[in-house]
Amino acid sequence: MLFSSNVHPWLIFPALLMIGVSGMIVLITDLQVANLFGARRLTVMSILVGSSQSGGLVILFMKLTRETDVTLQTSFMFIIGAKRKGDITDILPFIRTKLFLFMIIWLSLLSFKSLAFDLNIDVHLEKLGIVETEQYLSMFAMCMLLCLPLSFMIGILMDCHSNRVQQNHVQQMRNILNAICVNYIISLASSVTSLFPSFGLQTIAYILVAAEKVTLYATLFAFLTHVHFPAEHFGKLTGVAISVSGVTKIILLVLILISGCHPVSVWYHIRTGQIHNQTEYNENDKAVNMVMIDKGDSEEQATNMNAVATSGAEIGTKRKGDI
Repeated sequence: MLFSSNVHPWLIFPALLMIGVSGMIVLITDLQVANLFGARRLTVMSILVGSSQSGGLVILFMKLTRETDVTLQTSFMFIIGAKRKGDITDILPFIRTKLFLFMIIWLSLLSFKSLAFDLNIDVHLEKLGIVETEQYLSMFAMCMLLCLPLSFMIGILMDCHSNRVQQNHVQQMRNILNAICVNYIISLASSVTSLFPSFGLQTIAYILVAAEKVTLYATLFAFLTHVHFPAEHFGKLTGVAISVSGVTKIILLVLILISGCHPVSVWYHIRTGQIHNQTEYNENDKAVNMVMIDKGDSEEQATNMNAVATSGAEIGTKRKGDI
């Protein structure tokens, strides 16, 4: 990012990719610190996730500094200021479980929804008839700051009664399940509120989106650090989950592109003159059927008349024979 310019603008894309990957690696590494806090382990973990998600405010900072004639290179120059070994076969028994596989589906779909919202927020506002989107985009960036306090709240929910049930692994998973349900409800609520072209409702939607991001990853890491999974494989299990989620997003994008075959097919049929009026075809078919019916009736009548004439001739011949 530091070396991107008008001459080499393409450097922004690999830079953003490396920022996203490195940010997740740093987060996963920092999560190990949460193990030092005992009963409040999940709360600390959630706060770390909230701190990571609120990093989106950096983009707003870049935008504001750019408006004050501070170059992008200068901004990033200011910002610039555990390796584990193991065999991947060790985690295969855990990856193949239904519990892990359904977690992958949940993570892939909800993270895809979150990504789609972030990438299309400008287009979404324009579809709602909102022309001046600057105020909305700034509010969206500011709402990302709420990730930190919201992460504390979701952490408290998962650590609820942790002192009393610290040895009860089932109750711990039940607390995580409650947080997952909260994430699901928030996801539905954010989808509904974002449909209305109101600044107030859009602000509520942005707050819910921030809460959705926090609860998604906080519950993910809490789930993978549960004693149901071996602690020494946390890094590999997290890597597999996030990697598969990324591949699933690519597949979903490809499927969306493939769905474009329908409008292409319609265009092709219009271009080649293969669009027909079935009403005309039906009328023609009815006319042909009526002609065939009339013709069949005429032939049937002629056959009946011939049969009557033949019968009459036979009766006359018989009477003459009798005489």
